[in-house]
Amino acid sequence: SILRSRRQCNAAIADGAIQINGEIAYDSARILKTGDELVILLDGQHEAELAQAAKQQTTAKLPIHYENKHFAVVWKNAGMRTCGNFAGTLQMALMSSNMDCLDVPPLTRLETGCSGLCVAAKTKSAQWLKLIEDESNSHASLRILHVFVALVHGALSLSSEFVGDVDLPLCSERFWRQKTRVPSDTPICKRDPNTDEKEKDATVGVTPSWHSEAATAHIERLECVTLSNGAQLSTLKLTCQGRRGRVGHSICKLLRDAGYPVVGDSFCKSERAALPRGCRTKMKNKLHLACVEVNVNASVDLPQLHDARNNECVTISGDIGVDMEASGNAIFSEGFHVTCPTPERYLATTWADLTDDANSSADVCNVNNE
Repeated sequence: SILRSRRQCNAAIADGAIQINGEIAYDSARILKTGDELVILLDGQHEAELAQAAKQQTTAKLPIHYENKHFAVVWKNAGMRTCGNFAGTLQMALMSSNMDCLDVPPLTRLETGCSGLCVAAKTKSAQWLKLIEDESNSHASLRILHVFVALVHGALSLSSEFVGDVDLPLCSERFWRQKTRVPSDTPICKRDPNTDEKEKDATVGVTPSWHSEAATAHIERLECVTLSNGAQLSTLKLTCQGRRGRVGHSICKLLRDAGYPVVGDSFCKSERAALPRGCRTKMKNKLHLACVEVNVNASVDLPQLHDARNNECVTISGDIGVDMEASGNAIFSEGFHVTCPTPERYLATTWADLTDDANSSADVCNVNNE
């Protein structure tokens, strides 16, 4: 869109550049109805200024870890939203970059507080693979395996039942509840904190959405340290498959329910308060969870596939993989594996040197590497 902010919309209305049903609109609070015709009148100079301003707002330095004709893998920083057709999101940053990505959400949808590698589609055929990929469709497959590294509270034993293959909690579609006003003479009942937490996690009374399919994770403990004040930290490696969106949300809930919350989890502030002051200062209340590895495998064996969700046939063009007409068998297969160095701030031994005592490094014990 040309107008990307409320400020630009108000400026266009004040200049008389907005017409609704052939009449100039001067009221910015007007509610549009179905069938209204909206026209934006901009001269070439004004349109160029808006386009340049939008490009400056959306352009961000995205470290490119891998790129081919159909896919791109970039690093998303913590605090950046993945989806959204407005400035500051990963989706808009990919569009404004030189990678020629589509105006669609990335294939990997990390939460705002989670950093890591994200896979994006550069061609329509690659994007259609995500839309039509389904367990019941044996002719198309798009599998993305994510590997996360998390810094958690507590010492996870190698012999623990929690180490190994586990099922991630189902993730439900978020929704907003309108707060009802409580009369002053009505006693306020105390709510169960577990129920309140589940409602904030959107796991109570909501049917899981179509993109919240079941997912599994293989958990490994990389190391464990005990700080000088007795607090313990562990670094975990989680290999997740079966879902591309909101995986970090499920990982945080899984570890929180198991008694090993992720450092920086908003629901576990008491555990963070038990850490030394030097650690808390350096951590800056950020979520210590990142996707450091992705493995993508895509394949299709028919030139036309049926999209059950939209009840239509999708034609997969020959530009993805081998040339279908030249090969004659209409089969393509593509896969790649991208790994970035594990960030040092997720290793438990890194935080062992940030205690208040000058001799804290000598007090570090129980360092176990796999």
